[in-house]
Amino acid sequence: LPPPTSIFGAAPNPFNPRTRIEFMLGRGGPVRMDVFDVKGRWVRTLLEESLEAGPHDVVWNGRDAGGQDMGTGVYLYRLQTSEGAYSGRMTLIR
Repeated sequence: LPPPTSIFGAAPNPFNPRTRIEFMLGRGGPVRMDVFDVKGRWVRTLLEESLEAGPHDVVWNGRDAGGQDMGTGVYLYRLQTSEGAYSGRMTLIR
């Protein structure tokens, strides 16, 4: 059996200027990874495509969808797959 879908976290965390979010997909299919601020406002979509089962990662450079640098703070990332939604926290320090 394949390992279950899970997020291993963002590293480094805290970070500046970028962090890598590593995750494992138990089943291949469509995947979306979004970043939100602590108030739940969407900041940026990091990934939206179909991936095979197995280990993957995505890098966030601390910028919003318009390319503007985000400020120091805690941000949330959410991975959506056919198996469910998984989330974590990361801290950007400017």
